[in-house]
Amino acid sequence: MTERVGQIAFWVVSRRGQDVQDLPPLRYEDPESGVTNYDEVWEGRYRVWDEQGVAPPYLDDVRYERFGPAPHYVSPSSFHPDYVANKLKMASPQLFELLDQPRGSLQGWPTNTVWFGEDPPSWSYLWLCFVPRVPAVDLDRSDVTVEHLDKDGTKVPRISQRGALRLLDDLDPPCGLFRAAEDGSILIATDAVAEAVVRAGCTGIEFLDPATAFVIGGDKLCRGSYGPEPRLPEPDYPDPYAPRPWDDGLSPVGPPLVWDVSPVDWFDWEPADTELEAPTPSPESGRPGEVLAEFLGGAIYFSTSAVEKALTAIEDVKAGRSDLHVFEWPGCHLVIRPDAAWVRTEHAYPGDGPHPFPLDGMAAVIKRWSEAIRRAPNPLA
Repeated sequence: MTERVGQIAFWVVSRRGQDVQDLPPLRYEDPESGVTNYDEVWEGRYRVWDEQGVAPPYLDDVRYERFGPAPHYVSPSSFHPDYVANKLKMASPQLFELLDQPRGSLQGWPTNTVWFGEDPPSWSYLWLCFVPRVPAVDLDRSDVTVEHLDKDGTKVPRISQRGALRLLDDLDPPCGLFRAAEDGSILIATDAVAEAVVRAGCTGIEFLDPATAFVIGGDKLCRGSYGPEPRLPEPDYPDPYAPRPWDDGLSPVGPPLVWDVSPVDWFDWEPADTELEAPTPSPESGRPGEVLAEFLGGAIYFSTSAVEKALTAIEDVKAGRSDLHVFEWPGCHLVIRPDAAWVRTEHAYPGDGPHPFPLDGMAAVIKRWSEAIRRAPNPLA
């Protein structure tokens, strides 16, 4: 048995810090970040299954002697933690060495990692494509709900509602990192591995007490350098989903913004006219086009009178009758000032906006959207 430290012998592995998707890209010409060929990787794993003639309950149950499409990971910024858990779980070479105890218990497949930012690291991530699965959870003593999913004719257990997790008293895994057989998405580490990772200063990862790891609210325990300790908040990673004031990030009022091309020409308006869906932005519009499309998508829930109020506000500001209008609509803030119409989506990651649009261009887009709403079979009242 693993020696207990502070009565905690095993820890639930958790991502620590900000999610890749919440970080601003450094280059808008290539804003996509994370694993950009996930579908190809997924299909490649299924091909290996078919060729080997196996159909295990979980994709992570297969060791690969060869593999076709390697994951292509694009760093969104200079952010390069040792552990990334988004669609795939990936580790730096340093972290992988610490997790792989004894050697060869895990399988890490090399990725094609592209780094943005200055002073990129010299390494690429390893995809944790195989992690052993071990019976670990005492379902009778745990505050969980178990359901069984049908995967290729096999009933696979999954813990659908997680509370306090209790592990088996006689749990003695053959390796330092493993997945719970009762739910393959739950990673568990021995205290020895957790201690080694924490003392090495690896980032992006933490180890939580199973009894509190999935409990919403309340205090949690994590593995510190010398044993269990209270889990502290993450001051270096502000919550990207916390409400932000409408003027957060706005620059001082400057001269009116003028563009040669109206943003109304960025969009394919057919979805708006036929299905009352947000129009599709062109790739050339970049991130501003995506933001404006998201704004229009939220505007589906506006009334036509509310949309027309925005047009009236733009005319008031242009005529000098007003110098500020603020609209806090579902999913976004729209701020109309003499210099521009500013839009920031509600869940914008830090550094993303607000984005300015010329008043005339914004008026043209809103008017065009208003026309689509009026032509809809059941226009909003």
